[in-house]
Amino acid sequence: LDGEFIRDFLVILFKEDDDLVGMFSVERDPDSEVLYGRICAISPKHRGSYLSRNVLLLEEALGRAMGMGMVYGLATLKYPHMQATFERMGWQLIGITPGFDREMIAPGVVKRVYEAVYAKVLVPDDLLRPRAQDLTPAAKALFDLLYPGQCLEQAGA
Repeated sequence: LDGEFIRDFLVILFKEDDDLVGMFSVERDPDSEVLYGRICAISPKHRGSYLSRNVLLLEEALGRAMGMGMVYGLATLKYPHMQATFERMGWQLIGITPGFDREMIAPGVVKRVYEAVYAKVLVPDDLLRPRAQDLTPAAKALFDLLYPGQCLEQAGA
């Protein structure tokens, strides 16, 4: 990335004096105007200091400053802490993805895991609602579960 002024990856380090407290990285998709919170890691010594909440606020602020329409991130289903943080901060659970990441479950044993996908729309008035007849039964059932009453039922709507 040497010499490039505009980059699609941003890594932010959190420090206290000379100690590394944590890190956060995002990836920008300029074509779809979406910002993905890729990795967040906080030192065990600094957990409980509300850094995860502030990281979500930072991701939203970065998304708005970059003109993004949506920000999203993932939370492991192994521990509920980050799931609860996303939900407390007004992000919506939009699905669960199998096998997105890997975790060590025992020394030398790594398995693919389920991750919860959370999103926050930064331009809510700009959403085009789908028509019911354009969705498969499975897609319609999930859409109705996630966004009750938002599907357009009329063909001309």
